[in-house]
Amino acid sequence: MTQKEITIEYARQKLGERGKKMTDQQVSDLLNTLRLICNKTIDVVVEKSDSN
Repeated sequence: MTQKEITIEYARQKLGERGKKMTDQQVSDLLNTLRLICNKTIDVVVEKSDSN
């Protein structure tokens, strides 16, 4: 699977007005949180799929 790197500036742009007020560290922390949530969700779906 191909991973696409999401830059701080790209994320800030997608966040709009809220992103403009955030520091680089805050945007980075948000991206890390979203990655963690997505990875956990994928793990749960795959686990449920394997048990069927």
